[in-house]
Amino acid sequence: MKIRRTAVAISLFLIFWAFPDLAQQTNGSSKDRQKAGAQTTADEIRELREAIAAQQQQIAAQLELIEQLRNEFHAAQQSMTQKPAETRAANEQAHNTLAAAEALDDARKELALKVESDLSSMRTMIASTNDTAQRANKASAAAMESGFGHIRFNGLLQVWGVAGNAGYKDTFRVRRTELKFSGNIGAKARWTVMIDPSKALSISNAQSSVGSASITSSVNQASRILQDAYITSDYIPRVHVDVGQFKIPLSLESSESSVLLATVERALFMSDRARGGSFGDSRDVGVMISGPLTKYVNFYVGEFNSSGDRQNDVAVNDQKATVGRLVIKPVKWLQLGASGAYGNGGSRPDRPRRDRLGVELLARHHGFTLKSEWMEGKDGNILRQGYYALASYLFKNRFEPVFRLDVFDPDISHTNMSATTTPERDFIAGFNCYLSEMHVKLQGNYMRKTYTHDLLPTRTLLFVNLQTSW
Repeated sequence: MKIRRTAVAISLFLIFWAFPDLAQQTNGSSKDRQKAGAQTTADEIRELREAIAAQQQQIAAQLELIEQLRNEFHAAQQSMTQKPAETRAANEQAHNTLAAAEALDDARKELALKVESDLSSMRTMIASTNDTAQRANKASAAAMESGFGHIRFNGLLQVWGVAGNAGYKDTFRVRRTELKFSGNIGAKARWTVMIDPSKALSISNAQSSVGSASITSSVNQASRILQDAYITSDYIPRVHVDVGQFKIPLSLESSESSVLLATVERALFMSDRARGGSFGDSRDVGVMISGPLTKYVNFYVGEFNSSGDRQNDVAVNDQKATVGRLVIKPVKWLQLGASGAYGNGGSRPDRPRRDRLGVELLARHHGFTLKSEWMEGKDGNILRQGYYALASYLFKNRFEPVFRLDVFDPDISHTNMSATTTPERDFIAGFNCYLSEMHVKLQGNYMRKTYTHDLLPTRTLLFVNLQTSW
């Protein structure tokens, strides 16, 4: 508006400035004509016309200037009305761009802080791991300083509490203290030694000769603390060769470590040794080869001094026992197998017959376990037989109820029925509680023992086992 008022004032000033001068000049010329009268000539009229034309040109120039100023004013006014919207849009766009830039900058700073924090945590963890590894290496180096290769130490400690009736006395017992040392000898050979210091020496009543004297009692070599002592060779592709003293490949449950037993004690045909139950869980000295035949089949076969009765001892004759086991896994959760032993014996007292034959089944699926075995053995003229069926279910890797039926007949001929030959049937209900995975386990077994023809009284036992393994 200020520019408009200024332009109008200028236009009026120019008009009033131009026309009064024209009127004055016209009046002057008229007075001159009146005074001069007839003296006015054509030259004066020409000069007057020229003056009027000059004034008209000035007026046209002033009008053109006014129009130019008016156009500039309208252009300025239009520019002024448009620029605020453009300015606002530009300002809004600049504001949005600035906000986005600030957000990106904040995100970049936050990411930088997180990366720095993660790097710091990784540096701390790596430093801690390196420190632990260095301490372990130093301790390992100190332990290995006098030996060769790499040595590993494992162990099992079991403490039992036993209560029962019919002649059983309530007691605590250290059942096993297995200390196992193993190591590598290069890339394709290793060794294993295991002892059990909790074992107590026992007496064997078998007749033997010392020089020219004949004795009927001697130390039972199997009761000595040495359990395993053997060397394993892997020089033959896909074949393991074990040489020394170790478990013979007989029975499924025999092949399982004591750490993994679902019940406190093994099945009767392996644990009732006083009545001839020695079909598995036996060690002998010999050589064994094992390995995969196919993707689904594994084999174990060995030659030993006997069928598991010469632990920590030498052979008493030239005969050797051949023991083997075949395991088939048709699917991931199912395992089938068979095992046996041929003792190469006869009817002679110094060459007794000791043969074994058994079948096995193991199924594990979604925490459920079903395991069963049947085993038959011939010791001289006595045929023995045993079997069991076990079922368990593991809840959340912590608690496992267990049920087992266990039957053993020391002499299936029943021609001379007595307390040492009467069949036994055990019913077991128990649980396993894994306090620290497999490293700390609490077991409880309620066992009811029954005997055929009541040659022995029915017995009720309660076993509690707390064990740790490493």
